[in-house]
Amino acid sequence: MNKDFIIIDKPQLAELVIIIDGYWGSGKSLLFALIDDLRIFEKSIIDETIEHALALNYCGEISDLGLKTIINQRKDLLIFNNQIARCSNIRLSDLTGPRNFYDFFRIIKDSFKKYNSKILSRKIISGKINLPIMIHCSVGSLNKLLELYGEKLYYSHSSRNPIDVFEHTLEYYINLYDNPSMFDILLCKSKDKLSIPWFLKSIEKDIYDLIGNSFEELTLLTIATYTRILIENKKKFDNHKNIKFVDFDKLVSSPELQIFNFNKHFLNKEKFKKIKYKKYNLPRNLNKIRTSREENLMKIKNLSVKKEILNYFLNYVEIYEKEFDLIY
Repeated sequence: MNKDFIIIDKPQLAELVIIIDGYWGSGKSLLFALIDDLRIFEKSIIDETIEHALALNYCGEISDLGLKTIINQRKDLLIFNNQIARCSNIRLSDLTGPRNFYDFFRIIKDSFKKYNSKILSRKIISGKINLPIMIHCSVGSLNKLLELYGEKLYYSHSSRNPIDVFEHTLEYYINLYDNPSMFDILLCKSKDKLSIPWFLKSIEKDIYDLIGNSFEELTLLTIATYTRILIENKKKFDNHKNIKFVDFDKLVSSPELQIFNFNKHFLNKEKFKKIKYKKYNLPRNLNKIRTSREENLMKIKNLSVKKEILNYFLNYVEIYEKEFDLIY
């Protein structure tokens, strides 16, 4: 760009940046839906554009200014479009879809209404309308988000025992690897090794050197390395008033307490719409979860994988359980 020009920091429709993050299959959609049921925000939205912008910045491919510009533009556009039923998710089977049939028909009705951009913008600003945005695997960019937004950032990370996400991650790789519909930023150093997702950019060299052509090994290394990044950030930011790390076991076994803590941590309000937890099969039996986890752990231990990779994974299972107070 001509150096005589600069990108300006234009006024925003919404000052807050509300992010729900987490690993694949970590329970983000459930946390998302429970927060949405409080009816304190606009309908939650998944947005890969912000996720990809964070990934490219994490890899050094776009500047901090470029990242902030994309987040600001996309955040406000999502809120604006949400008001006029543009780009709405109307899949009733999705936790992030319409709340009920009434909501479904309201969205359809709103899509036929005319709107005035100036009037709508004033409504958003005066009403302090915000909406949570879901992204994936971006905890490595948390420090950058804090640098850019400070107290205007509200960030929650849905976290889950590494054992529980093994099958989901393995299935993801098997079904989508080398498939155009694998919508992730991928990295590669050598053609004789499998590509890795962007958040593994900080993987230790000796660990990366273990990667060959086994999806099982790639899955174990992916989960373990992400867990390392997660724990590093949790230790650093766990006491920040606008940042919350939510463990899946605790969310499903004591949802009322976790949502109360979320409200207290983020919003400092006492009264909210009551959530119908039974709709989400909550609370759930922790003993059943642990039994299933033990069975999956035995399957993982019996995999034909390099011993160093298995031990690396098991080490971070132990570290995760200690960090989230899940030692049984």
